[in-house]
Amino acid sequence: MEEVAIEGGRLVIRARDAGGREKLAELDAYWARLERPQDGRLVLVSRQRRVEVGRFLSEAERDAFAQALADALSRHRGQV
Repeated sequence: MEEVAIEGGRLVIRARDAGGREKLAELDAYWARLERPQDGRLVLVSRQRRVEVGRFLSEAERDAFAQALADALSRHRGQV
């Protein structure tokens, strides 16, 4: 399971594996950007921090997620 949310100026990424172990990463939402290397991955970047997301999504799902996240970050920047 993976959840990506903008909370209080932070881009919060929560991931839980099949064993129930949870990882939490937080990035500055204002400076965050989504990179899409040629290998098709999705990598969130803010300053020196890099977090890969959407590893289990199909290519079409990664495309839709990338667009939805870009829209959400744009709206967030417009409110700051």
